[in-house]
Amino acid sequence: MITGYKKKKLGHPSEKLSGDVPRAGWRTVLFSEIIWPLVSATIFVVAYMFVKSFPDENGNQPPSPLIRITLVAVGPIVWNATILITLFFISLLLGPLFTKWQKFGSYMAAFAHFFALVGIVGFFEFFVSAPQSPTFAVPC
Repeated sequence: MITGYKKKKLGHPSEKLSGDVPRAGWRTVLFSEIIWPLVSATIFVVAYMFVKSFPDENGNQPPSPLIRITLVAVGPIVWNATILITLFFISLLLGPLFTKWQKFGSYMAAFAHFFALVGIVGFFEFFVSAPQSPTFAVPC
């Protein structure tokens, strides 16, 4: 969308189906990639804060929904940055030891992806889907 397509060269039979498609203008890119996502995020944050602003059945005020949104949005980023810095230093120290092992980089990438997945699922489980108050009774 941003870069567009190459111009069609004359005489190349492989490019008969592709026509000249111009690049998207900078105003179009600005609106569709920056302004519209900000407007959409603002609408969803305001709606979430409205829904979570009511007290529960006991009259207790719930925790701040804005703090919860911030934790869910920024938490996985900080988690991934921490994991990547840790794995960088591990691979920096252990990489020269494993020069003969050709799968070392693949395993480090797999560890990074696995821990990123654990972080995203963990933040979602503990900050989004965790109930505010228990709705079940424990028999005595």
